[in-house]
Amino acid sequence: MAVKDFNPDCSDPSYTIGVVDLLLECIELSHRAEAEGVRLREDLRNAHGYHFLVQFALTLASVPSNQNDQPIHSSSLHGKGSAGDGSLAPITLGKQEVIGSGNGRATNLPPALSRLLDVLVTLAQIGPLEPPTSRNHTADPVTVDSWEKENAKVKDLEAVQMLQDIFLKADSTALQAEVLNRMFKIFSSHIENYELCQKLRTIPLFILNMSGFPSTLQEIILKILEYAVTVVNCIPEQELLSLCCLLQQPISSDLKHTILSFFVKLLSFDEQYKRVLREVGVLEVLLDDLKHHNFQSRSQGLNGKGNHMERKYSSSSFQKHMDSMDAIITSPRLMDTGSGKFPLFEVESTINIAWDCIVSLLKKAEANQSSFRSVNGVASVLPLLVSDVHRAGVLRTLSCLIIEDVNQVHSEELGALLEVMKTSMVTSDSGSQYKLYDDAKCDMFGALWRIFGVNSSAQKVFGEATGFSLLLTTLHNFQSQGEQIDKSQLIVYIKVLTYLLRVVTAAVFENPINRTKLQSTIASHTFYDLLCESGLLCVESERQVVHLLLELALEIVIPPFLASESAYLCDKIESSSFFLSTPSGVVNFETERVYNAGAISVIIRSLLLFTPKFQLEVLQLIEKLARAGPLNKESLTSVGCVELLLELIHPFLQSSSPLLSYALNIVEVLGAYRLSTLELRLIVRYVIQSRKKTSGDSLICMMERLILMEDMASQTVSLGPFVGMDMTKLGHASIQVSLGERSWPPMAGYSFVCWFQFHNLLSTPIKEATHLKDGPRMHISVGPHKQTLRLFSVGVVDSGTTFYAELYLQEDGLLTLATSNSSSLSFSSMDLEEGRWYHLAVVHSKPNALAGLFQSSIAYVYLNGKLKHMGKLGYSPSPPGKPLQITIGTPPTHARVGELNWNLRSCYLFEEALTSGSICFMYILGRGYRGLFQDTNLVRFVPILACGGDSMAILDSLETDLSSVTGTQKLDSSGKPGISRTDGSGFVWDLERLGNLTLLLLGKKLIFSFDGTSTQSHAFGSLSLLNLVDPMSAAASAIGGIPRFGHLQGNVYVCKPYVIGDIIHPIGGMVLVLALVDAAETRDMLHMALTLLVCALHQNPQNIREMQSCRGYHLLSLFLYGKMSLFDMHCLEILFKIAACEASFLEPKKLETSHALSSPSKALEATSGELNFSKFRDEFSSVGSHGDMDDLPARKDVLNNHMSELESGDLSSQNSNCIVLSNADMVEHVLLDWTLWVTAQVPIQIALLNFLECLISIHWYRYHNVTVLRRINFVQHLLVTLHRSDVEEPVLEKLVVLLGVILKDGVLASDLESVVSFLIMTFDPPELTNGQLVIRESMGKHIIVRNMLLETLIDLQVAIKSEELLEQWHRIVSSRIITYFLDEAVHPSSMRLIMTLLGVCLTSSPTFTPKFLVRGFEGLMRVLPSYYDSPDIYYILFCLMFGKPVYPRLPEVRLLDFHALVPNEEDYKLKYVELLESIIALAKCAYDRLSMQCMLAHHTGDLSQVGIDLFSVIVEEDYGMVGELQGEALFHKTYAARLISGEASAPVAATSVLRFMADLAKMCLPFSSVCRRAEFLESCVDLYFSCVRASYAMKLAEELFVRSKTEDKNLNDFEDANSSQNTFSSLPQNNDQSRKMSVGASRFPQEEARSTSEALPMPVVLERDASVSVKKSEVNIVAKDESPAVENIKDVAVDKMAANTSNMISANLQNVGIAISSSIVTDSTPSDFGLTFGSQNVAASLDSSYSTSESDSQGHSAETPLLIINSKLLLEIDDCGYNGGPCSAGATAVLDLLAEVLSDVLTEEIKAVPKVEHTVESVPLYAETEAALVFQGLCLGRVMIFLERRLLRDDEESAKKLDKNRWSSNLDVLCGMIVDRVYLGAFPRPAGVVRTLEFLLSMLQLANKDGRLEGLSPAGAAAKGLLSIARGNQQVEPYIDGILKNTNRMVIYCFLPSFLESIREDDLLRYLGIASKTRKGQTSSSELEETGIDIGTVLQLLDAHIHLVLCRSNMDTELNSCLCVNLISLLHD
Repeated sequence: MAVKDFNPDCSDPSYTIGVVDLLLECIELSHRAEAEGVRLREDLRNAHGYHFLVQFALTLASVPSNQNDQPIHSSSLHGKGSAGDGSLAPITLGKQEVIGSGNGRATNLPPALSRLLDVLVTLAQIGPLEPPTSRNHTADPVTVDSWEKENAKVKDLEAVQMLQDIFLKADSTALQAEVLNRMFKIFSSHIENYELCQKLRTIPLFILNMSGFPSTLQEIILKILEYAVTVVNCIPEQELLSLCCLLQQPISSDLKHTILSFFVKLLSFDEQYKRVLREVGVLEVLLDDLKHHNFQSRSQGLNGKGNHMERKYSSSSFQKHMDSMDAIITSPRLMDTGSGKFPLFEVESTINIAWDCIVSLLKKAEANQSSFRSVNGVASVLPLLVSDVHRAGVLRTLSCLIIEDVNQVHSEELGALLEVMKTSMVTSDSGSQYKLYDDAKCDMFGALWRIFGVNSSAQKVFGEATGFSLLLTTLHNFQSQGEQIDKSQLIVYIKVLTYLLRVVTAAVFENPINRTKLQSTIASHTFYDLLCESGLLCVESERQVVHLLLELALEIVIPPFLASESAYLCDKIESSSFFLSTPSGVVNFETERVYNAGAISVIIRSLLLFTPKFQLEVLQLIEKLARAGPLNKESLTSVGCVELLLELIHPFLQSSSPLLSYALNIVEVLGAYRLSTLELRLIVRYVIQSRKKTSGDSLICMMERLILMEDMASQTVSLGPFVGMDMTKLGHASIQVSLGERSWPPMAGYSFVCWFQFHNLLSTPIKEATHLKDGPRMHISVGPHKQTLRLFSVGVVDSGTTFYAELYLQEDGLLTLATSNSSSLSFSSMDLEEGRWYHLAVVHSKPNALAGLFQSSIAYVYLNGKLKHMGKLGYSPSPPGKPLQITIGTPPTHARVGELNWNLRSCYLFEEALTSGSICFMYILGRGYRGLFQDTNLVRFVPILACGGDSMAILDSLETDLSSVTGTQKLDSSGKPGISRTDGSGFVWDLERLGNLTLLLLGKKLIFSFDGTSTQSHAFGSLSLLNLVDPMSAAASAIGGIPRFGHLQGNVYVCKPYVIGDIIHPIGGMVLVLALVDAAETRDMLHMALTLLVCALHQNPQNIREMQSCRGYHLLSLFLYGKMSLFDMHCLEILFKIAACEASFLEPKKLETSHALSSPSKALEATSGELNFSKFRDEFSSVGSHGDMDDLPARKDVLNNHMSELESGDLSSQNSNCIVLSNADMVEHVLLDWTLWVTAQVPIQIALLNFLECLISIHWYRYHNVTVLRRINFVQHLLVTLHRSDVEEPVLEKLVVLLGVILKDGVLASDLESVVSFLIMTFDPPELTNGQLVIRESMGKHIIVRNMLLETLIDLQVAIKSEELLEQWHRIVSSRIITYFLDEAVHPSSMRLIMTLLGVCLTSSPTFTPKFLVRGFEGLMRVLPSYYDSPDIYYILFCLMFGKPVYPRLPEVRLLDFHALVPNEEDYKLKYVELLESIIALAKCAYDRLSMQCMLAHHTGDLSQVGIDLFSVIVEEDYGMVGELQGEALFHKTYAARLISGEASAPVAATSVLRFMADLAKMCLPFSSVCRRAEFLESCVDLYFSCVRASYAMKLAEELFVRSKTEDKNLNDFEDANSSQNTFSSLPQNNDQSRKMSVGASRFPQEEARSTSEALPMPVVLERDASVSVKKSEVNIVAKDESPAVENIKDVAVDKMAANTSNMISANLQNVGIAISSSIVTDSTPSDFGLTFGSQNVAASLDSSYSTSESDSQGHSAETPLLIINSKLLLEIDDCGYNGGPCSAGATAVLDLLAEVLSDVLTEEIKAVPKVEHTVESVPLYAETEAALVFQGLCLGRVMIFLERRLLRDDEESAKKLDKNRWSSNLDVLCGMIVDRVYLGAFPRPAGVVRTLEFLLSMLQLANKDGRLEGLSPAGAAAKGLLSIARGNQQVEPYIDGILKNTNRMVIYCFLPSFLESIREDDLLRYLGIASKTRKGQTSSSELEETGIDIGTVLQLLDAHIHLVLCRSNMDTELNSCLCVNLISLLHD
């Protein structure tokens, strides 16, 4: 009653609260067990106590605060709190604290009221108590806590209802806040309280009325609901439904924002609330609000105004929940709602949160999305895109729908969005259309970018919905707004373009189909035109546009709203190159890939619209991209970038713009990868148009570099399509080939063959450690494992671990073939290099079932056609029934990201084991082959360079290398033609043999073949390779199961490069290339055209056939003929590349084939090295000049030493290079066409011949080269060239060397006959008629060629060892040449070689000598005297006599060489002694020739008749100095001096030879013996008088020379003039001859130059009155090391000199009337006059010339002084001896020779004196009688000296060598003959008489050696007187008696008046009474010379030998009488 009747005016609230507390305590007690069923709560309820409590609370709330400020003390309440009743304890939960702190509780709330609310909370929690029980009667803390929590559970909902009523009925916000606080305490005190209270629908009711609450209460209510969701974890559907209902009411926008924010928060907490909120109608409410949006019903534009529309809430779900609610929910306040005043999507404050709520409801909620679509939500939201406020929400909503539609089932949504973007128009439900502005487009593009970044299927829809047309429509909108745009518009346009292109970039990212569609759009002219018309390509925005296009091209995905930094940085930073900046950094264009090259093409098209500087930057950028890799080249060339660039540069071809060079660099890079027919046509057109302009040089050079980059010889060029596999991004790339149900392995084994190339695989541990230290660039999935290139594997489908065969290459170069985890075979030392293409073949044989019991399966690995390794390896068979697949590359299961990338060109899988020959032929076909090896004529696909490389080496070594291999791996060599030499030099590249190899490939069954040629794209965008093996073809496996496709997985791309040789056919083929050669106007263009020719011929065999069919090689030669002014060495090297190629040979292994390296023929192997065509002119010069072929063996020895060094090392089988002839047509029709090459420079011709020499000089494959050359008649071509008169001498020399090399390789009779015929053709002897003179042929090129060929043939003959071959050689070569060239008209240089050849034949062949002696010796003897001016012939003759080899021929002959011929043995026999007469005849001709010239000069008084060189050699030669020289100086002057050829030096050479013969006669008894023949001795006498006559003639000429010298005072000026002209002065009768000489000299400029410095001076013909002084320094002696070529040049000079001299002599001799008749003339030019002079009739001619009698000599002495040879001349020459000049020395040498021989005759023969007498008496008829006697005296005087010397020497030696019986008998007669000659006057000088007396006395002294001559005499015998002669018993020998008699006669002669008068003993004669005949005052010459001899000299001799003269044996009375008379007279003195 206290509560019921409470009156605030009179009642005490505290008291009433105390009553309530008491009541509460009673109720609590009634619930205890002790109450025994008493329940006071029911009584309270029945008494309406709850209602009274509510009223009491409301009353307290209405009492002013000052009345309620009394403290309330309740012990029981505090006790409850302290007693552990958690219902009243303060709630410490976080949520409660938040609410309590945020509810804004008023501090003026009455304490009584606050206590009352606490009581109500406690009352709700009071119920039956269940205290905890424990066996130990102790309370566990955990148990107590759980018991307290259980007691906090709500047990009285009506108490809670009281709080609800208080809340609803209270007018105080503070009270309501306290109530909510107390209710939250109840909910938070137990987890189940909220669910229990839900029955009261308290929170839903609060929510429905929440619009009238302040915001603080609204917040508390929602936080309670949030607590229920988050803590209680219940689904408050009623509360959410209430919120939804509230949302539809006209509540404030803030409340709506609060509710929607709660929804968003709730949705983010748990995904299930998306369903709950959809079920309670939140989504439907939002959509309904959108549909009734003011914008949807407007008929005006977006800016029209209208009233809010009323809404009808007829939602089925909402109605369902409303029907189930009780009366409290349907209170009058709730029903009093009016129409909605604040729509969600029309109030700014709720728009964003509403869209957030929609997006949250739709995100990841398929049911909600379906509901959204079912009510056509997309169509409802699309019109709102026009609104700036709603656009973001619309786009988020659409993005959510599209993104989460993974498979794009509802693709129409994206299509609708794209349609809006394309049309830029939005249509509302009412049909109104609204235009989208630029900002809206940018927002939509941003949404699309996000969509594409998440949903790849959206990319497909974008492409199918023609989304790329946005590029066109957007740009169209730009240009439709006007042409002139300001800066603000430009900024907007750039922004839109940025969004557009980045969206397109996202749409094509990693989508091959979209890339194709983009290409079709962006590469269209429409796009380019629209872009140009848009005005974006201006200075301000050009960089931004290019930036965006590059992003698109490179697929660099950047958010569209991110500003392009690089576009603006470039304006601030001056840079010479364009750079692209992204959020991740600056892009490195050298590593980026171009995916959408169409964007690059747009940039190129727009290039001219850019600023000049930016143009260059863009071109540099494109060049970097082009060089980045093959994929970029593929992309750029596929869109026609080259064509665009070519069209771009066309206007600049006439200028030197830098743009041209930059663009050409790109064309070069891309064109080297691939050129289309049109592009190549454009380039050719440009080249032709600009060929004459300097601007065309850059274009031509670019084209040449482009061609060189496609060089087929380069191992980095693919020559065809290939598949690239990149491991840098995904870590895997492979071709998956399904085998279906096939089993593995195939029955006959398998063969996997492929061409592959790799990069970044091989590495070293050092590099790897460095890389890891710096930080890995890629995320490595398997760190410690090595990088592996997986080539081939066979396994089960969908199983990455099971495989049955696997082939992989590791980073250490180890190749492994594995058949299981435990069975593998590894191969090391593969010698692989990165970047090179390799041909790899793996053959795994499988024996059949029977053989498998005894044999193992063997695996073979071939690299580049060569078997590298082999080993046993078992198979791992696959189980039946499991589908298999082959993986080429790295499958996803083995993915490992790294830097490895590799390319696959062609791969084949055969179902059988291939042979070595098959694999070798596959390698020979090369990388360019694209077939299946089933063509019957596979040989036609073999490239021309196939013979290069190591193909020939492999073919040649197949039999050797595979000899130990059994089965099918041994090559069948039955078809091998030709010779196969063990050293490898004999292999011949033959297409017939290759055809046999093709048979091994026919019929081989293939499983698959892939090469990248055929590809197919699938609908889902993936790419597959088409298997080239058609299941129905003959190449397909017979058991079927042929896969149709090879599916590409991972980062795999296909590149299709093409070479020029494949694309040139449609535009003219080889005819076009030849036309370019003909059109060349500059050297660079000629280089380019020839390089293109090489490229075309090498790259496609069809071009070779076309070149042959159009006679292209003939045309090439014809075109080059007119281009020789442009032709240089580089052009020649290019032609070399057409003709030949580099090939390698396999160097033998050290242990296996070391024996083959000992041959000298392998010399060039070790030094050939890396040969290239540019080294031919330098490294492969001739083996030597002609005549130096003997240097080759020495060179080979050096090379063999080098090879020995290599052998000593650890050598395996290595490759070296040599040159192989590959194109015989090129060699035949171009390189050997000397009509062309004769117009080229000499170094070019030499280089060409060096190249040809290299072909046949290199040891390896020389037989192939020689064989091919002989097929084209190489020898005939060389001979034809040698026959040309316009070929220079060095070239001729090289041609001969080349001819010798090819002849040396293999002697063929046909070649030899051709050479011999050519040699004979070079000599055309004149026909002899009566009276016609024989004229020597003139020196010319034909003689030089002949000589070189002769030397070559001699070299070849010497090298022949086989007797049979030597006989054949003599028959074909030697006999014919010697027979034909033994002629007087042959040039001396040729005769020297003929003699050398003859000498070689005589010494080498035993059968040749007798034939020649019978048939040819007479001709030789007849011809030899004509070549008196050749010391070499002297030397050869002596070599033949001494049996010494004449080969190798000495380059120069010295007297020392003659002495070297003398054998050391004493008993040897000379050969061909008949040649001695020829030697004497040669010397005689030399002296006679000299005398004739000097006679002519004396008669005419004109020294011009004699060449100046003659005086320089003879007249000025200081022979007098020889006697003064000593030691080494004398040696060099005499023996070491070179014997020079030529007429001028002929006397000197002859003198030297005669001196040698004289010395030889002293040293060599066999020589002296053969000289004893009477004919020889007579010829020597004749030679002596020739020397005397020549000496006298020279003396006369010398006098004339001295006289003319004193008369000429201007000698120096004259000498200067002559030295400058270096030619003959023209005499009146010889003007024509001088002109001829000038012309001849001009033909040999090199010879002329060398002759002035090295050879003898050219003869100078002087005028009649001129005199010349020639210094000794002008006589040039050629050094020892002169080559024979220089000799020939000197021969030219000498012959010219001799020719002029001879002509003038002949002419003038006729003028002076001297009759000359001979048969031999030396002449160098045709002449009507000649000097006739010969060895056979010289005596007759001289006799007729000098037939003047002695009686009339006085009268003709002035006219013909040379006709007399008197004794005085002989004596003068004898006085001069060897110091009087060459003629005097020659005469002295002849006398010495005669004396030596005659002395030998006297000591060796019996009755030899008659021969001696006959010899000394065989004086020529033209000598005077007195001269003949003097000659006898001179000769006998030397005989006495030599004989005395011999006898004395023999007497001194212990072993007597001389037979006394022989010489003693001869001595007696000889002494008598000598004394007779004394009395006849043979010794006109006293010295000779005295010397004779000395000789006789010496002989007596020799006879009296033992005193035998003196005998015994008695002691007093001296007293008997002089006339008393004692007689002894012993009788003297007869020869002693003869000597004594002759001695007596000589003593008597000494006292004759004539002798006494000669010695000027006038006093003695006066005493004797004899008058002297010498007139007073006259002094004879003998007196002047012999002043030292008088009668006392004779007396001294007698006194010295008195014991011999007056011995007992001397009984001569006349002697005694003579002595008595003269001695008595002497007593007067």
